[in-house]
Amino acid sequence: MKRNRNISVAVLLALLLCLAGSAGVVRAADPPSVGAVAPDFKLTSQEGKPVNLHDFKGKWVVLYFYPKDFTQGCTIEAHGFQTDIAKYRARIATVVGVSVDSSDSHKDFCAREGLDFTLLSDVEHKYLPPTDRSARLAASK
Repeated sequence: MKRNRNISVAVLLALLLCLAGSAGVVRAADPPSVGAVAPDFKLTSQEGKPVNLHDFKGKWVVLYFYPKDFTQGCTIEAHGFQTDIAKYRARIATVVGVSVDSSDSHKDFCAREGLDFTLLSDVEHKYLPPTDRSARLAASK
């Protein structure tokens, strides 16, 4: 494995069905396999700082996607990662969550739920397509 040349990424796609009223499920046409090298991206963290995937070059990244902060299923999922965070860190792995919520929402979510890992904001849906529910909300504003 060419760890020093490629970003080693353990892609854990957790496209959750957070039962927060979403009417539809968006699935990737060709979901990546575990261990696949993810394409580079640049998104804003809950700290308001830009984060590029290439910032993690040579490290393992558990990259997961979720629909919305503060929903029951997504909160349970985040707590699962937080519960196991020491195990990830012991293996030199970084947990990174991505949703379409704002950086401010992520900051509040981390503070309220005691989350100690990076959450990235994809408000422009560059990497996460809008769900049926978010499309309806946007249309109603």
